[in-house]
Amino acid sequence: MAYLPLFVSFAKKVKSFNFFLFRHNLSGFLFFRVFLPLLIVSLPLFFFWLVFTVTSVTFPSLENPLIFYSNQTRDDIKAVFYQSIKETKSHVYLSIYGLTDASLIHMLKQKGLNIPIEVYYDSSASPKLHKKLKSTCSLYQVKTKGLMHRKILVLDKELIFLGSANFTPSSLLHHSNLVVGLYHPPLASFLQDSIDSYYPFEINQQQAEAFLLPTAGKEALARILQLINQAKKTIDVAAFTLTHPLICDALISAKNRNVRLHVVLDGYSAKGASKKASEQLKAQGVSVCASQAAHLLHHKLCVIDQEILITGSANWTKAAFTKNADLVLVLYLKDPKLKKFLKKLCKIIKIESKLIETNQSYIVK
Repeated sequence: MAYLPLFVSFAKKVKSFNFFLFRHNLSGFLFFRVFLPLLIVSLPLFFFWLVFTVTSVTFPSLENPLIFYSNQTRDDIKAVFYQSIKETKSHVYLSIYGLTDASLIHMLKQKGLNIPIEVYYDSSASPKLHKKLKSTCSLYQVKTKGLMHRKILVLDKELIFLGSANFTPSSLLHHSNLVVGLYHPPLASFLQDSIDSYYPFEINQQQAEAFLLPTAGKEALARILQLINQAKKTIDVAAFTLTHPLICDALISAKNRNVRLHVVLDGYSAKGASKKASEQLKAQGVSVCASQAAHLLHHKLCVIDQEILITGSANWTKAAFTKNADLVLVLYLKDPKLKKFLKKLCKIIKIESKLIETNQSYIVK
C-alpha cells in the first residue's frame, strides 16, 4: 500500500504529458519528424546486418586452421559446403556416402566446367548421381564389403571438411551433425592420394590422428578403447548407432572407475539397432539418453576429459571398423575456444535428449 501514492503520482504525470503533446499537436510532430525518419533509416541497416550475419561463412585458414561447425550451434553447414566449393580455384575432391542435394550437385556441375572435380560415392545412397554429374565431373563408384560411408571434402588440396554430415537435404538442414574444418595441405594430400591408412599430424600446436577404415580399422578401434580406458574425469558420447561390444565394455569399465559418463543415442536407433547396447549400459548404471527431436541425432562423437575429441564418419559398430570405407579423427585439443564449443554442443545434445528407463529384466544379477 505504501507504493500506491507513488503510482498515482506517476499516472498523473503521464496523463499530463500526453495532454501536453495533444494540446500542442506535438505527438504527430515527434512521430513524423523524429521517430519515422529514424525508423526508415534503421530498417535497411538492420536488414543489411541480418543478411550479412546469415550469409557470412568463416573457413579455416593458415591463421585459424581448425574450426568446428554444427547445426545445433546454429551453423549453416550447407552454406559452408556450398560457399567453399563455389570459391574453390583449382581442384575438388569429394568422398561421400549420400549426395542428393540439388544445389550442391548443381554447384559441383558448374565448377566442373573449369576445374577438375573428383567424386567418390556410394551408389545406394546417391542414386542417379552418374547421370547428373558425368558431363563435368570424374565419378568413381566405390565398392567395398560394406558401405562407402565417408564424408570428406578436400578443396584446392589444402582445405578439408569432414565429419558426420552427408550432402543430402535432410542431413544438412535437419539432422544433428558435427563437421570439422581444417586447413592442412599435408592432411589433404593424405586423404586424396596416400596409399597409407593412418596419418598422425599436428594442427595449430595440437596433436591429431586420422584413420582410414576399414584398412586401419583395428588401429582406430584400439585407439578409441585406449582413450576410453585412460579417461580420468568425464566421457560424453553422442552416437547415431552404438553396438560394438568392446566399446560398450570399455564404457562400463570407465563407469566403474568413477568416470562421469553420459551417453546420448539417436532416438530411433535406441529403440532399434542400439537397443541391446543401451540396455547393457543402463543395467551397469551408465546414464543413457535418447534424442527427442524428430530429426536424427547423426553424431559419431566422443569427448574425453573435455580435451580429446573422437569424431568422423564411423558409427560405433563392428561393420564400421571391418567393412565400411569410413574415417575416424582424433584431436587432442588445447584451444580454449574449441573446448568451449564442444562443451556447449554436448550441453545442447543433453538438453534435447531424455533419459532411457532401465529395463529391469535385462539386469544381470
